[in-house]
Amino acid sequence: MTTTQLSTLLVEKNQLHKAYVDRPTAANKTAFNQSHRTCTATAAGMRDVWVTRKAEEIQGFADRNEWKNFFAATRAVYGPPVKGAASLLSADGRTLLTEKTQILKRWAERFQSVLNQPSTISDAAIDRLPEVEINADLGLTFSL
Repeated sequence: MTTTQLSTLLVEKNQLHKAYVDRPTAANKTAFNQSHRTCTATAAGMRDVWVTRKAEEIQGFADRNEWKNFFAATRAVYGPPVKGAASLLSADGRTLLTEKTQILKRWAERFQSVLNQPSTISDAAIDRLPEVEINADLGLTFSL
């Protein structure tokens, strides 16, 4: 099916929808629902054909080592890469940080609070631990 034929189906569906909204009868509802299903199925079929052709085209580029065309076609399907940092909530959880400097500062605060925790083990407990001799054999390399 062509794009023009799909456009014709969509125009018909929109007319049936308008008729159903203006006069909500069972017949108008049935006609609209049938047209809606037809449009949805047609669009899905066209999308499947396009995806299959595009996949074959991209696979052909890869098979022929045409990497420039491969990446150009992949970008055409997926769009350009998204650049920039994701947004992040402030420490109080109320403000959304979107600027890169704010986000980096927040990550620094987060890691400072997580990694620089005071010790919860008392010095007395550490002093009670027995000292063990160093096993020099642990430093030797392994051999078969």
